[in-house]
Amino acid sequence: MLENGLRWLADKQRAYASVGIKYRHGNQTFDIAAWLGQTKVETTDEAGVRIASHITDFLIRSKDLPVTPSLGDEILTGNSRYEVLELPGDDCWCWSDPYQTVYRIHVKAV
Repeated sequence: MLENGLRWLADKQRAYASVGIKYRHGNQTFDIAAWLGQTKVETTDEAGVRIASHITDFLIRSKDLPVTPSLGDEILTGNSRYEVLELPGDDCWCWSDPYQTVYRIHVKAV
């Protein structure tokens, strides 16, 4: 029941909260829909001071993206270009839910 609910929610987010993007993976480009999110990141500098910030994420239904996100991939939307970003001590993406319905892809504006 929870899995069905998460799939329903992802479909609604795609339908009502998404923007059209171009996802570039190597020499392949996919026109798909995505919505924005954030991931809180905490690091410690060389002086031992904790620094907290937020990273922009694009959320994409896994069934809409036929490749696994990787470093060097790009997302284009409007006049903006983003590059997939690896977080310290983490990967460049994670699942947004336990049923692997939505990719949460970490990016930086370039």
